[in-house]
Amino acid sequence: MSLGALSLAAFLCWDRVIAGVDTLAPSLSAVPLVQTVEALNGPFAVDTPFYSVGVYDQTIPFYLKRTVIPVKYAKELANGLASEPHLGIANVAEFRARWDKLPRAYAVVSLPTYRELVDDGWTAREVQRDAERVVLAKP
Repeated sequence: MSLGALSLAAFLCWDRVIAGVDTLAPSLSAVPLVQTVEALNGPFAVDTPFYSVGVYDQTIPFYLKRTVIPVKYAKELANGLASEPHLGIANVAEFRARWDKLPRAYAVVSLPTYRELVDDGWTAREVQRDAERVVLAKP
């Protein structure tokens, strides 16, 4: 009897853990953000650069099926960027200079970085946002 009760309690606890993961899913993966943007605006143009500013979610390149250019971010990418620095952008000023020259571009930006950019007078079209990131497009 006690073994059955223990098994039932373990199952119910595990069920609640699994249900809780669904609640956290948007912060664990970019798939809801990418799917929402593509549902509302169509797929991202493959030939248009996509930047990740101040944040680098490993799931974004996977769901976009393309390379994402890190800006003002190294952390786990530090060794690769040290070997091939042309694959990233070290600071926001250089990113803004490149962005301004492009006819079209996309960026995913952390909320704190987005606020800094807006406060500094930078403008871009906000496409979508979640609790942690903003997806921007030019034009």
